[in-house]
Order: sequence, then C-alpha cells, then structure tokens
Amino acid sequence: MRIAVISDIHSNIYALDKVMSDIKNRNVDMVVCTGDLVGYGTRPNEVIHKMKEEKILTIMGNYDDAIGNLKIVCGCDYPDPKDAQKAGLSMHFTSQETTEENKKYLRSLPKEAIFTFNNKTIRFVHGSTRVINEYL
Repeated sequence: MRIAVISDIHSNIYALDKVMSDIKNRNVDMVVCTGDLVGYGTRPNEVIHKMKEEKILTIMGNYDDAIGNLKIVCGCDYPDPKDAQKAGLSMHFTSQETTEENKKYLRSLPKEAIFTFNNKTIRFVHGSTRVINEYL
C-alpha cells in the first residue's frame, strides 16, 4: 500500500493544489493529512473545502484544535516574542475568517488514526502520541 502523508498546510490552498496534483501522478492508494489545515495563510475555508472534496483522512492539528474549539492560543512554542505576536494576529484572522461550519468540521477531526496492513501498524498523529502540540 502506498500512502501519501501531508501536513501543516496552514491555509495555503495554492501549495495544497500543487501537492494534490503531484500526488495524483504517483499511484497512491491513500492520502493522510496529519493536521494543521488552517492558520498563517489566508485561505482556511478553501483548504477545508478541498480536504472534504478529496475525501482526505485528516488528523486534528494543534491549530485546527485552537480554531475549531475557539481557543485564544494555538499551543505553539514561540521563543521569540515577535513570532508570538505574529501568531496571535494569525489566530485572530483565522478565527474570524473560518466559517462556523468549518470550525465544526475542525472540532470533529480525530486526534489519531491507526491502520494495520501486511502485519504492520501505523499510527498517524499531529505532534506526538502524547500531546498534539509536541515538537519532535
């Protein structure tokens, strides 16, 4: 089985379109996204629409959790205060821009997916198996 794994799209519909076009030329059996559909970029609704349209199995990322559950921070680790400030602006923009229907979709995403085939087990998560926002 050939699995394409994508992650951290962060509202960049243009990159997602290019990646999906490339994946379609690679004889892939399944596409899995390990989260962070939204944030930073300016097209959260378009990205969510594309994920639904393509029926991509998607795991909840920390940014998806924050926007879907109306949190005030994304759970990101920004040692530089300027980066933290920019992240706050991104959170505000993304929260305002994302439709209520799409926030509901983000809330509904699973925190993990486990598949077993050919005597192998694969667990898909965002962050780590312990915490959704753990940087490894």
